[in-house]
Amino acid sequence: MSAAADLEPVTFGDVGRFISRARWWLIVGAVAGTVLGVAAGLIIPKKYRVDVVLSVVTPSESKLGGAAGQIGGLASLVGVDLNAMAPGAGASKGEAIETLKSRGIARRYIEQQKLVPVLYPGEAPGEHTLEQAVTRFTEKIVKVSENKAAGTINLSVIWRDRKLAAEWARGLVALTDGEMRERAITDEQRSIDYLQSESQKTSVAELRDSIFRLVDEHLRNMVVAKTRADYVLRTLDPPMAPDEDDYTSPKRLLLAAIGLLAGLTFGALGYALGHGRTPAGTAPR
Repeated sequence: MSAAADLEPVTFGDVGRFISRARWWLIVGAVAGTVLGVAAGLIIPKKYRVDVVLSVVTPSESKLGGAAGQIGGLASLVGVDLNAMAPGAGASKGEAIETLKSRGIARRYIEQQKLVPVLYPGEAPGEHTLEQAVTRFTEKIVKVSENKAAGTINLSVIWRDRKLAAEWARGLVALTDGEMRERAITDEQRSIDYLQSESQKTSVAELRDSIFRLVDEHLRNMVVAKTRADYVLRTLDPPMAPDEDDYTSPKRLLLAAIGLLAGLTFGALGYALGHGRTPAGTAPR
């Protein structure tokens, strides 16, 4: 006779009798498992999530960009590339997102705020390098995503200290906006220097006039970059430290439920192994 033929179906009655016989094992296992689950929820450090909603401030495309294109043929005859120096439309959303979540921004912020020991609390100083801290910061703590339907950028910071999480979120936005501001100012100044240099090389009145108009536009853009509070990233929903009880992990109720199920399982296995019985009430073959 095959082994399959020796197996008897387990009925609800068999299960009920097994539970009745193993009830103390099950009770002890359930209590122990629940206590361990609750203890784990109390021991595991709380983590808080701070969210920021941002929009990208994109200046309208310069009117002089078209003017530069119209006289591009004349400029090319005398070796001046006005199209390359025409004011553009500003930073794109993609550029803002990539800058915000870049390792470079994370590295600068960690260095400025001296966060390496903060990111590894309780560990010996110097045990972790700056690059390890940057990796943890960008992969485990900071998340950047795009809400294409709303046209916004979402920045999330998850950390044990709710106030620090909010501070880091504000700092990262400010640092990223400042980085893009500095980049724009540098680009505008480079364009101005080039155009002023080229204006001294040509005697064509129409071309010199167009160059001066482009210089003026670049100067206007530089003034905007230096004076506007939110140059690229505008905060729509500012970061706020959540309440102390509003943490994202650990999920204490879930841990208690997992502990309960695990305790019941080990209690049933302990009884079956200790008494040589299966739920059907027969000794294991």
